[in-house]
Amino acid sequence: MKRYVHEKISYIQTKSPDDEHILVIPGPTSEVVTGERSRIYSIHSPLVSRSSRYRALLDLRAVGEILERERPDLIESGDPYQVGWKAIAIGRSLRVPVVGFYHSHPDDRAVPSKYDLDHAWPTYSYVVVSVEKGQAVDLRSWEMEPDRSRFNQEEITETSRAVSDKR
Repeated sequence: MKRYVHEKISYIQTKSPDDEHILVIPGPTSEVVTGERSRIYSIHSPLVSRSSRYRALLDLRAVGEILERERPDLIESGDPYQVGWKAIAIGRSLRVPVVGFYHSHPDDRAVPSKYDLDHAWPTYSYVVVSVEKGQAVDLRSWEMEPDRSRFNQEEITETSRAVSDKR
């Protein structure tokens, strides 16, 4: 995940001069680190366990306040639990799209696996990236049937900033 975030920030800095990247993460303290067209909000969060370095982002009020203040054009959440649901609620109230729940399939096709079928939630879009020798080679989006029986492939369209600003 860390590499993904750094690659995304780098991409925005070098190839997307009109965009900014805002990241909200759990951390040992609450703080904001500002970079070139990026801001990382760290929200004070407890460790998952005494022996873990991972933290659980539980302060949904703080997440909501940040999103309300930043008013993003797009919200991306990789958390299918409380933070994901908060992202969806804020996205609806701000009338901005929410995307998330992506993952990669190293050295495999960009199609959902049996594990994905068993653990995915209906009505969400799942972007699956096929990675070969460290390079993304295919990207597809899938939506699960409401009865959880299968995934259907979705069309992926690219929207320019000019189009999204007209909302």
